[in-house]
Amino acid sequence: MRGHRLFAPEELTDVVVHPPIQHFLRTWEPGDPTVYLGSLWIP
Repeated sequence: MRGHRLFAPEELTDVVVHPPIQHFLRTWEPGDPTVYLGSLWIP
């Protein structure tokens, strides 16, 4: 892993994230229910 850091939500459109969970990260708020993201890892 290289170049790890925290990103502001508005930066997420320019960041490559695997699995592609940018939308989830932009819309998540504290207190939201837990979401299982495991199936997103399957190609």
